[in-house]
Amino acid sequence: MPINANSETPPNFSRNTTLEPAVSSSKPQRNAALDFTKGALVLLMVFYHWVNYFIGPEWEYYKYLRFLTSSFIFITGFLISNAYLPKYSPVDPRVPKRLFIRGLKLLAIFIALNLVRTFVVPALGTGAIVHNVLDPSNIFAIFVSGNLPVVGGKLASFSILVPISYLLMLSAILVILHKKYKYSFHVFCALLLLSIVVLALTKMRSPHIECVAIGMLGVLVGFIPIRKIDGLLRHVYMLAFAYACYIIR
Repeated sequence: MPINANSETPPNFSRNTTLEPAVSSSKPQRNAALDFTKGALVLLMVFYHWVNYFIGPEWEYYKYLRFLTSSFIFITGFLISNAYLPKYSPVDPRVPKRLFIRGLKLLAIFIALNLVRTFVVPALGTGAIVHNVLDPSNIFAIFVSGNLPVVGGKLASFSILVPISYLLMLSAILVILHKKYKYSFHVFCALLLLSIVVLALTKMRSPHIECVAIGMLGVLVGFIPIRKIDGLLRHVYMLAFAYACYIIR
């Protein structure tokens, strides 16, 4: 979709010119495929929670839905580069500011929700198991490692908000670096993937690093022209093969 009315194609994000946000006489067209994908993911997430509540964790088909969390953060990264950044000039100071503030807001919402969960739920006498999230080891697990316990009750709710907020704030910093080095996102994504490999070799893992890496891959995919992505998605057999590989890993 054009950003500058005097050009037929969107300007390269690395162009060193100062432009105001695009002003168009007509309302920008939405990406119907992307809207459908987001809606489908939301419906699948609702279904996942329905199964979790009415059937429980023993349901044998959870493995077919385990892509949900990674898909949400991947689309977040995709939207950063495909939908959000093209609206502004790369030298516009509002770009990193808005990304960083949005990340902080998500983190603040996550903290507020879990503080309410920690101090209100026990007062209601629901019988739910609530951990002391103010314990230093729990704080480390929630905000640094992401290794939350899977038994004995949830340590934190809405934990996906943490890596999403990190992705937004890191992207804000990388946008600034991108002005001087156009491969800043690529280099940082490579460092994240290398960190995952190193942790795996030491028998360790960090779900937060893994989620941010998935989101950063989404950012890189978002830089690809949408017509090329549409062309790739026409090969349904490739998508089916990729999903099969994901399921059997």
